[in-house]
Amino acid sequence: MNRKQEREELLKVLFEKDLNSESKAIGQFKNNLFIEKLFNDIDENKERIDSIIKRHLKDWSFERLPAVDRAILRIALAEILYREEIPLSVSINEAVEMAKKFSDEKSSKFINGLLGNLKDEEL
Repeated sequence: MNRKQEREELLKVLFEKDLNSESKAIGQFKNNLFIEKLFNDIDENKERIDSIIKRHLKDWSFERLPAVDRAILRIALAEILYREEIPLSVSINEAVEMAKKFSDEKSSKFINGLLGNLKDEEL
């Protein structure tokens, strides 16, 4: 499984967990260190990650974001904040590509804009 596929699998797990907090879907990836580590980074730092997302929402509430968009943003921010080996541009590009595949054109532009604004911000 390549990184793109790993991110997509993690997206599915986070989406399910967002809709059903009792979900145990992550259990199927116990042998995948990339997915497991990124999931744990998101789970352990969810408040920080979500607060960054909320700070960058303009005229939109966090709760109104589609669950898939929240999951994509959480993955990208976890990579940006906790995976120094992954360049910022890669995290942003992968998030935009996932939005194009799993959400819609408006979401991909929104995610690109929100994450692009982080370039100049001290996280």
